[in-house]
Amino acid sequence: MPIRLRLLVTSALLVVFGLACPSAWAQYSSTLEGTVSDQSGAVVPAATVTTSNEATGVTQNVLTTSAGYYRFPALPGGVYTVKVNLTGFKNWTREHVRLESTQTRAVNVTLEVGSATAEEVNVTAEAPLVETSQARVSRLIEENQIKELPLVGRNFFNLVVLTPGVTG
Repeated sequence: MPIRLRLLVTSALLVVFGLACPSAWAQYSSTLEGTVSDQSGAVVPAATVTTSNEATGVTQNVLTTSAGYYRFPALPGGVYTVKVNLTGFKNWTREHVRLESTQTRAVNVTLEVGSATAEEVNVTAEAPLVETSQARVSRLIEENQIKELPLVGRNFFNLVVLTPGVTG
């Protein structure tokens, strides 16, 4: 009986500690959000917003709310193409939108009134990546950088000092 009780207590403790550490189950994901408006500044509801991961080709669609707002939560970090379509407006596209891990990125869209034929507006220039919604310092370290760095003992904690503003 004591062995069975010991096993039960050990199992219960493992479950409690497993549930008490949600960071152990956390996923590193990014969020893409923004508003869609027309040239006069009025919000555009029910526009279809599509994201496509340029590396994997995975696409997701959402409709803008009555306030013209859209949100893609839980996107993996990467480079995306964002498209906005609505009847009566020209199609809008922005390519090479980079999402870093755990970043919330705003892409606000201004649609131009268009004819019934399918005209498309491609935005290729992009503003520099500046985080304005949160005050934090972060950096994405690519796999090839990790392979080429002379890390002592290949300890991943040594990568922390590569982030700007981090010491020790």
